[in-house]
Amino acid sequence: RSGSFSKFSPGSEINQEINVAIVKSKGFERDTNGNIISFYVMDKNNVEIKVTSHEPVPAEIINAEVVEILGHLHEDSFTAARISVIK
Repeated sequence: RSGSFSKFSPGSEINQEINVAIVKSKGFERDTNGNIISFYVMDKNNVEIKVTSHEPVPAEIINAEVVEILGHLHEDSFTAARISVIK
C-alpha cells in the first residue's frame, strides 16, 4: 500500500491510479447476483475509504492484500474504473 489518497482532489473526475491495502475486516458488499460491488481499502497514511465499482470486481480480490485501483474520489468514497490485484 504505497499510495496516498491525499494526492486526490475530491470532486475531480480525473482518474488516477493508487495502490492500497484491502481492509478485510470490513467485508465485501455484494449485489443481488452475488457480485462484489464495494469494499474498503487503506492507504499508506491509514486512511480508510470505501471503493465502489461500475464494473464487476475481480473475484480473486477476496484473497488479495494489495490492489491497484484506477478512479477518482467522490466525497467520502472512491469510484473505481479498474481494479487490479497486485498481491
